[in-house]
Amino acid sequence: MKFWLVCFFITTNILAQDVLSSSDYESTHQKININDFNWLQGHWKGVGIGGKCDEIWLPAMDNALHGIFRFSMDDKLIFTEYMIIEKLEDNIYVKLKHFNRDLSGWEDKDEWMKFPFIKLEGQTAYFNGLTYKRDGNKLFIYLKIKKNDGHIIETFEFTLTHFMH
Repeated sequence: MKFWLVCFFITTNILAQDVLSSSDYESTHQKININDFNWLQGHWKGVGIGGKCDEIWLPAMDNALHGIFRFSMDDKLIFTEYMIIEKLEDNIYVKLKHFNRDLSGWEDKDEWMKFPFIKLEGQTAYFNGLTYKRDGNKLFIYLKIKKNDGHIIETFEFTLTHFMH
């Protein structure tokens, strides 16, 4: 499964209009709190990176939004992620960890992938290399990943199946 870890290595080159990098965009320094991301709440089902995906975002608690991502191919679980949107130091971040089917981690014990917040426009949240965009009961996630010697934008498309209260 190390192939997936290589694919999820995030870079700082801007590759598409829907994904911003902090080195290419000056942050608006918006006054944002965690509740501004509550539109992510719910159980989302969809597709991305060639397989089926589930993403669940729970309501905000203790100044953080927690989520779980599950990826499968041919009805076999490939990996999961534990995610959090929280304020650290002077910015808000999406932090995540990847786990194999047996819960062995991809990142070192105390390491997380971190995506710093850039800006929020309605129900579109731009982080460095990662964008969440909600349109009605659809959620689109754009992720900048390294592939071979270049980079691509991977698009995940979800439909809301259950809203969390």
